Amino acid sequence: MGRIIILDEDTSNKIAAGEVIERPASAVKELVENSIDADAKSIKIEIGKGGIQYIKITDDGCGILEDDAKIAFERYSTSKIKSSDNLSGIKTLGFRGEALASIASVSKIKMATKARGCDYGVSLSLEGGRETNFEKCGCPEGTSITVSELFFNTPARYKFLKKDITEARNITDIINRIALGNTHVAFDYSNGGTRALRTPGNGDLLSAIYSVYGKDMAASCIEVSGESYYGKVSGYVGRPENARANRSNQTFFVNGRYVKNQTMTAALEEAFRSYLMKNKYPFAVLNISILPELADVNVHPTKMQIKFSDEQEIFRLIYHSVMNALTKENKQIPEVSQTAVYPVKYGANGEEGISRHKGLSFGDKGSNFTRIDQSIFDFTLPHPEKDAIRENTETDMINALQLSEAKLTGSLFSTYILLESGDRIVAIDQHAAHERIMFDKVRKEYKNGEVPSQKLLAPAVVEMSHKETEIVREKEAFLKSAGYEIEYFGSRSVLLRAVPYMQTETNIKQAFMEIIDYMANHENEDSDILIDETLYKIACSAAVKANKPLAEQEIRELVRDLANTENPYNCPHGRPTMIIIEKREIEKRFKRII
Repeated sequence: MGRIIILDEDTSNKIAAGEVIERPASAVKELVENSIDADAKSIKIEIGKGGIQYIKITDDGCGILEDDAKIAFERYSTSKIKSSDNLSGIKTLGFRGEALASIASVSKIKMATKARGCDYGVSLSLEGGRETNFEKCGCPEGTSITVSELFFNTPARYKFLKKDITEARNITDIINRIALGNTHVAFDYSNGGTRALRTPGNGDLLSAIYSVYGKDMAASCIEVSGESYYGKVSGYVGRPENARANRSNQTFFVNGRYVKNQTMTAALEEAFRSYLMKNKYPFAVLNISILPELADVNVHPTKMQIKFSDEQEIFRLIYHSVMNALTKENKQIPEVSQTAVYPVKYGANGEEGISRHKGLSFGDKGSNFTRIDQSIFDFTLPHPEKDAIRENTETDMINALQLSEAKLTGSLFSTYILLESGDRIVAIDQHAAHERIMFDKVRKEYKNGEVPSQKLLAPAVVEMSHKETEIVREKEAFLKSAGYEIEYFGSRSVLLRAVPYMQTETNIKQAFMEIIDYMANHENEDSDILIDETLYKIACSAAVKANKPLAEQEIRELVRDLANTENPYNCPHGRPTMIIIEKREIEKRFKRII
């Protein structure tokens, strides 16, 4: 007897469901896209316990005819394409005919639908893909589908679901993005009975951005519009000061479909390159309109990925459109700088931080600079030996006593502290060193109980998306132990009434959102790593910055505290706090010895 068999329909459907329906958010995405394809103008989404308990989608679309109601749950049944020839010109969000069959095979479903112009509707119930009830009923025009007990018959997949709050956050994220791409539809989304999103459905993208991200982000938007022979781009990007530490606020649509594509991301970030610091990513909601045959959306079961016939042309279209928008607004965009520097323990005598280079060239009108002949610099210094300047190794580390007793000889560029210890010069990066000091201190305080807080005279209002608010709720206990006192202010804002004591003189909102961004981007991170990274960000925001002049006493205090840390040689992320230059190497450079 042969070894190869034909799988039964039930097993085949469950395998297909695993490809299309990975988690509750996948089911929500497919059902909402079906509602949009049905010409709905209003869609209501309700979920319970992260969508695992139930998902209910109600729309006012065209509905399903009585004769089609049962067929709709058969695999590969669709009204959106007729043959393979249609795959080159897809204009709908769905087309595979797998979504309803896949969802039905791993859940319990109830559907009530009434087609436009019909006198009555029909009600259909299925359990594990098998029909349990079908009858005529009275209901409004449109379709209402309730999915309950998702993955009840596939325990292997059920056990890999995340916590309810995490699954709900994934649903919130996908609904936000779909709402941004379909501004003509009014969305009403509730999570556990609490409204999480409501959009007006007036066709205005800026109104949708306001609904999803709040008034601060909407007010900072710069309109983008561009066109080439290949297609058109429209939408908004955020001003540089609203950049974030991850790409979670970047949303791209192609012909109304939310997609992920590295070429589009690279084009956006290349246009912003001269406006943003390293590891900062711009806000963007961009819609690219091209002929359907120029893009292939049939490359992945979830239809999230896309391929273009000409990737370079898409890059140029987005890059130049965003670049032109930024250029037009350039006079209104404030200069981007490093995190604001305020008086802290080390550096109370000065408040000036690092300013980004303004890009002035020699000979600019109104400038006192004149162009210099670069040939006068055409000489070559003798190269030092390979190990002339070294990071610390086991053989050349300076011990704590030597460090604390080293002679202070000055500072370089208001950034590097110079010490003389025997026959060596020790150059210390003041920011990296202070990061180590502050991190060790805050971590010790955290392990001993709670990080001391400082009450704010006026609470700081931090506006964020609903997804980010959910992260705050999930991590509230930890944030409290890290020194934050949080009060919820509406559905998308929080009040910071107290912050870690060492952060009181920093940019409080920015420092807090960097922590939330990290949590959003590393939700599966080991808890110990998450704790250390959060404490590091608190320490980093409070540490004295480069280019900050320090008084002699402040420098001596910093060096003494560095010497007393467990690891004075590296910052919390492993960057060296100091380098050592041997006297011998200096003498070689001056040809005193050979």
